[in-house]
Amino acid sequence: MNVVRKTFTKLDGSRKAEIFERADGTFGFEELAYADDEAAWLPFGKYSVAIIDSLDHAISEAMSRIAWLSVETYNKSGRERRESRFSTSLVRRRVL
Repeated sequence: MNVVRKTFTKLDGSRKAEIFERADGTFGFEELAYADDEAAWLPFGKYSVAIIDSLDHAISEAMSRIAWLSVETYNKSGRERRESRFSTSLVRRRVL
């Protein structure tokens, strides 16, 4: 049985990516889309057949294959933080 180790959800809530570990210690990932008519998450990308040796490699592989995942993860961890620091420093300069 697979155990989900990490889940990434698209900002609009329409898709998610799950990184999972198999019973044999290998990892994989799957992209799922939410189907309103079924009220369920359904596999979308058919990536689950990939056999990956570690959690970190599975995350990297998912980010390289799922377009929205790499973009939204980069925005959350990189660009948005830099922009918020930049705007904070501008506010301080104006006040001083």
